[in-house]
Parts: sequence; C-alpha cells; structure tokens
Amino acid sequence: MKTTSTAALATALLIGAGAAIALGQANVITPTSIDGTTTGKARSAYKAAFGKVMVNRLEGNITRLNFDEVKTEVYLNTRGRGTAIITGNDAFKTAGGVGPCSTYAELKAAFPNLARVPGPDKRIWKSGRLWFRIDNDARTANPADSTVRGIMLVTAPAPRLARTYIGNTVYDCGGPEY
Repeated sequence: MKTTSTAALATALLIGAGAAIALGQANVITPTSIDGTTTGKARSAYKAAFGKVMVNRLEGNITRLNFDEVKTEVYLNTRGRGTAIITGNDAFKTAGGVGPCSTYAELKAAFPNLARVPGPDKRIWKSGRLWFRIDNDARTANPADSTVRGIMLVTAPAPRLARTYIGNTVYDCGGPEY
C-alpha cells in the first residue's frame, strides 16, 4: 500500500511540475494571454514583459506601445490599461502550433469555430478573444496562399477600434506586405 501511495504521489508531483513548466513557458498564445501577458494591465507591466518600448499617441487619446524587438504592440485605453495585444512574432504559437506566418489552412484546422469579423475588411477573423489578420480573403483565395500576418488578443467586449488596430497591423513573413 505504501509503495502504491508513494508511486501515486511521485506521479502527481511529476504531472504538477509538468503543468507548472507548461504554464510558465514563454512564447505561448492562449485564449487569454500572449507570451504570458494579459489585457487590462498598465504600461509598466507590458514594458516589464516585452522590453524596450516606443510610445505613440493616437487619435481619441489612445496610446500604442511598440515593442519592435519582439514584434508586438499593445493598445492602451484612456485610463492607461491594455485593451489589445497584437503580435507578429512567429516564435509565439498557440497550443495547436498556430502563430504569425502560419497558413490559413493551419489556422482553420486549429480553430474550427473561426469566423470572419463583420465589416468591410475581409482579412480579419476571430475565435473568442483572439483575432487573426491574414494577408487576403481566405473565402475567395486559395487557403494555401493565405498567411496569418498578426494575432491580437482583445478585452471582452472588444474595444470599438479593435478592427482598426489589427487591420492596420501587418507583420512581414518574408513575403510582400499587403
């Protein structure tokens, strides 16, 4: 009985350690975080997470934080809290292996509930709080030719300008920028 209990405890500890390592793993995109960072934080938290920052003031008293070294942007609302995190860093991946520079076919396979965001820009798709900017309209183009050019995590509900944020953000995957 003692051997069984010891083995069970050892197994539980190994599983727990593996989960802790997985939770602390960098470069992961989840339904609620990008590289372990969530929306709703202050500027200082994003600077601590992503490093050197360039700050831009936009119309409507919105602030954009550009973290060029990690190909990531954060949009802050008028209260200085993050409402959107966008990345074009192809090292950042979801559990399904999808990240910037993945194909539309890979995106659709990993997110079967993927839906186009309503509006005139047909290049923006979403699944929950994750929005994806692809390089062309996957409904009319060959999915093999469509590439994810940016992934955005938004607050719930999505900020009014979210479509503009992701629509204007294009990261290079080695091909032409659209």
